[in-house]
Amino acid sequence: MTYRRRLTVALSATAVMCFATFAAGPGLAKGTVAIGLPNDVAQGGFAMGISYNYTTQGEADAEALKQCLNFMDAPDSTRALCKVDQHFENECFAMAMDPDPGTYGLGYKVAASQSAADSAAMTDCRNTSTTGRKDYCKVSYRTCDGSAS
Repeated sequence: MTYRRRLTVALSATAVMCFATFAAGPGLAKGTVAIGLPNDVAQGGFAMGISYNYTTQGEADAEALKQCLNFMDAPDSTRALCKVDQHFENECFAMAMDPDPGTYGLGYKVAASQSAADSAAMTDCRNTSTTGRKDYCKVSYRTCDGSAS
C-alpha cells in the first residue's frame, strides 16, 4: 500500500471515529460508581472505581468494577468488597476525603451539577469524620457525565 493510500485510509478511519463520537452525543452518558467499603475506613481504607460516558450500563459497570478491584491504595480485603454502588447518567460525581491516612472522613455523591455533587460529598465527608478532622475534608476527585456540568 502506498504512503498516500495509507494516509487516506487513516484519515478516513479518523473521520468515521469522530463522526461516531459526535453522532452518539447524549448516548455516551452511562456512568457507574463501584466501591469497596469496610466497616472501619480508618483501618481498611477504601477502594473505588468511577466510569462515565459509556454507551451501555454494562460497559460502565464493568469498567468501574475493574478500577475498584485494581485500586492499589487499598488492601486486598477491601478490594474484595468492591461492588456497584450507584449508576448515573448526565450527572456529576464528586468524592471528598480527609487526605491523611488512618482517618475516617469520606464522602461521595452523584448530583445534577458539579457544585451540588461537590457540596454533598463534602457534607458526607464531614459527617463521617472525627470532630478534630472535619475541616480537613476536601474534594479529591470530580467529573461530569454526558451533558452535565
